[in-house]
Amino acid sequence: MKEVLLMLGLIGAWFTLNLWVLPKFGFKT
Repeated sequence: MKEVLLMLGLIGAWFTLNLWVLPKFGFKT
């Protein structure tokens, strides 16, 4: 089940980037 944990980790990191990086750039996607 390591693959599932890895996917959850990647998703968590992606959400962290969206919450911390996008606001700094004015939500420019």
